[in-house]
Amino acid sequence: MMDTGFGFGSYWMLLGPLVWLAVPALVVAGVWRAMNGRATAISTPLDVLKRRFARGEIDEAAYVQARKLLEA
Repeated sequence: MMDTGFGFGSYWMLLGPLVWLAVPALVVAGVWRAMNGRATAISTPLDVLKRRFARGEIDEAAYVQARKLLEA
């Protein structure tokens, strides 16, 4: 029986290379995203203090006092 090119095989020939490109791309994207997520999670105490001051969690006096302690 001859294949006319309209069976499942012809679709796989078109989609197969896309799968071979998509799977490694998704793996690389997942690793990259995981690495960037960890890098942003690491903060110095001074960074945390600056963010708390920017959000209004602490007033200026507390910020200055804590900054002096951290920089000493």
